[in-house]
Formats: sequence, structure tokens, C-alpha cells
Amino acid sequence: MRNDELLHHFTLTLFMLGGYLLTLFIVIVLSFFSPLCRKILFHGALPQLMMAITVSLGLYYLERYSFAVWALLDSVWILFPCLLLIIVINKWSKRSLVWMSACHIMCLLLLLWQVQPTLFKISFYHQQLSQLAQAEQENFRTLDAIHDTQRLEEMLLVALKSPENKTSENAFRYLSGRISPFAIPSIGDEQYSTRTFFTIALEHYNARAIRAFSRFLQGNSSKAQEYRAIVHQKNPLQQMYRGISLPIRFSEEEIARHIVAAREISLTLLPLMPELLNEEVYANVIDAYDSATLKAFWQIQLPPTPVLRLEAMSVIPMTAALVQQVRESPKRLELKDKSGRTVLTYIVRFGNIAAVQALIDANLIDWQRLRQSTERSTPLLLATWRQKYDDDHIIFPLILKDMLAKNTPPSAEEIMNCIKDGMTADDFLSAGMSNTQFCSAIEQSLQAKTSVLPANRLRHLQSSRCAKL
Repeated sequence: MRNDELLHHFTLTLFMLGGYLLTLFIVIVLSFFSPLCRKILFHGALPQLMMAITVSLGLYYLERYSFAVWALLDSVWILFPCLLLIIVINKWSKRSLVWMSACHIMCLLLLLWQVQPTLFKISFYHQQLSQLAQAEQENFRTLDAIHDTQRLEEMLLVALKSPENKTSENAFRYLSGRISPFAIPSIGDEQYSTRTFFTIALEHYNARAIRAFSRFLQGNSSKAQEYRAIVHQKNPLQQMYRGISLPIRFSEEEIARHIVAAREISLTLLPLMPELLNEEVYANVIDAYDSATLKAFWQIQLPPTPVLRLEAMSVIPMTAALVQQVRESPKRLELKDKSGRTVLTYIVRFGNIAAVQALIDANLIDWQRLRQSTERSTPLLLATWRQKYDDDHIIFPLILKDMLAKNTPPSAEEIMNCIKDGMTADDFLSAGMSNTQFCSAIEQSLQAKTSVLPANRLRHLQSSRCAKL
């Protein structure tokens, strides 16, 4: 599908999903009052929904996260009409159980038909990879006899797009000796019309393939220079790290695997093309919070800007160097990167715990001054998000204790923002805040014209925590 067709299909799918969920919700509500709706729900809608979930889980086991999610989303094109059909059958047919059974069989067959191309692709991939592994054991003699370039291209494409199957670097070396990795595939659909085998390997984070292909970038021959120019045109390091940590694109397991593979690919290409390590690459790796890659990059070339250097120091971590830099100029914590966040904002939200501890121990953070310059995203709120999303229960009490020790307690609004985002009274009290201070913040919020928390929740907090005061 082209991008515009994909967007159109996705939009229609969302409309179908909305209609299905609305109808299902109505059936669920009515099932509390109507035996007919209970029958529709338990004998019709739920079994079909379980079929769709089971098929998606099967794909997740066989393939990967994204295919399973899309299969479940696409199943609404089958589930919604089947749900409407079940409603009609139960409303007007006297032999509803017979017709519902027929509807279930039809639903299951349609769900299997819908994923049939994926199942065929999985089978085809397995066949190609098995053939390639068998050929390697025979020193590729069976592949030497193949003179059909398209068959070899087919095999190479499958191997490139299946990095988890661990096709050996030796196999990629053989195939790239038969087919140039900088050629454009002559098979497949139109999506490969502008991408080379090298590009496809990068898109699938196939580190073994890139190591095999990297020999074409070595030396000063005209071909090597031409290939390096092709690689430099679309910096692969920028492409790999951009959005790598977004859970909407990948599962946690895939993110971890991609980060390791991206590091291996980077360390393969940089000795041959050090110019690839530019400011945007460093910024993307810092956003991926990958300390191992940053440590390796630091040995090759320092980050090009002071802000990136400080952020990288906090992730690696290089606590002594970070403390020295901030001690020389405390205002460096207020410097902003291209996304508009300050260095301290990044360190508190994403930096290594040791980096935050070192800055606090060195008495280098003026919480009052920095709190005023960060508007709503105060250091304490950033620590709240860190606990909420990253399960880090160290940074919040660490920062709050230092704020209280320096007699710069958080404002009532700050405290209520943190509570709104998941913190509790116990989190504040266990970090050293007195019950009097906490209750005073509640009272100030109740008296304010506008408050982060609704009045009834504030009163509940007051009655549970401040009754004795």
C-alpha cells in the first residue's frame, strides 16, 4: 500500500472500531436487563472477540509485536459485521443457536483468511532461511548453481528482514558477492523501488549484514568513494536512532534489541566514515538514553556542543567531569538544547541517578532559581514522572530532601501537580516533609482561586491527613 492508501485504510478502520466498540458497549449495558442481550454477548460477541485475540496472539508468537497489533486492529472489519449479524439472528430467527454457530465458523474462516498472507510470508521466510543455512554448511555450492538473480535477491531480502534469525555474516558476504548491496532490488512491491539492500538492512537493524557490506566502503577506489557518498547522503546513524525508543512503534524487547544492533552498526561504520557522527546523531542517542553507545561515541569524538556534552555526561555517567563543568559555571544547568529543555531538566528526568546525586552532594543546584525558570515542568514534577513511568523511586525523595535541607520547599501548586500525576502524601512525608508543611499546602490550594486538584479531593486529603492539626 502507498502511504495515502494506508492512511485512508487506517482512518476507515478507526471508524469501524468506534462503531464496533459502541455497539458492544450498548449490548453489554443492555445485557444487565435483557436475557436476549446476554445471549448475544456471551454466545455471540465474546466468542468471536476471543477468536480474534487468539489469532493475534498466534501471530505475535510466530512473527512480532507490530504484526499482532495490526492484525487485531484489522479484525474489526470482520468482528463488526459479525456482531450485527448475530444481533439480527437473535432478534428474528427461531433457530438462533444453529445460525450463530454458522456465523462463528464463518468469522473464524474470515479471520484466518485475513492473516493468510502473513502466514504464507512466515512459511516462505522459514523456507528461504533454512535453504540459506543448509547452503552455508555446504560452502554455498548449491547457491553457486543458481544463476537466477531474482532468486538470490529474494533470499537476500528475507535474510535482511529477519535479523532475529541470526543469518551469519559469512552468508551475507557470499550473497553480497553475487548481488551488490548498493543495488536496488528488482523484485517485490513498489516500496523497494528507491531503497538499496544496504538501506533495507539498516531499516531492520541487521548488524551482521552491515558488517558484511562494510567492506564495500573501505579504501580509496572510485567505487568505495561512490558508496560512501551514497551512505552519507542519508546518514544511517540519524535514521536508526530517530524514534527508536517509542513504544508505539516497538515492543520493549524490540527496543532493547534495536539499541544493541544500532550500536554495533554505528561502531562498524564510524571507523570508515567518522563524519557520520554529527550533532543530530549525538542528540538522538542522548534521547535514547543509551549509556554504552554514548561511552563508545565519546572515545571517537566529543559531542559538538556544551549542552550535548553535559547531557551525555549525565547518562554515561561521568560524574566528576559533570560536577567540574557545572562548578565552573552553574548557569550551564540552565542552557537549553534544541528541543527547548534545560540541561537540569534532562538530568533530572533522564540522567543517571549517580549524576543527580553528585550534583546534589556538590551543592551545585539552586532549586529556587531553577524552579522559577522551568514553569510547570519543575524538577520535582520531573522526578514524579520518572517514578511514574520509569519505576524510579530514588530521584523524588533525593530531590525533595535537598530542597527541604536548603529551605526551598516546593510550593503548594508544585505539590498538587505531583499528587495529580501519581504521588501520595506518604511520598512527601517519607522524604522529610513535615505533616504541617503538607497540610499548609492543602489549605493554600483550597483558598486559591484556581487549583490543580478538585476541591473534593483536597478536602479528602485534608480530612485524612490534617484532622489532628
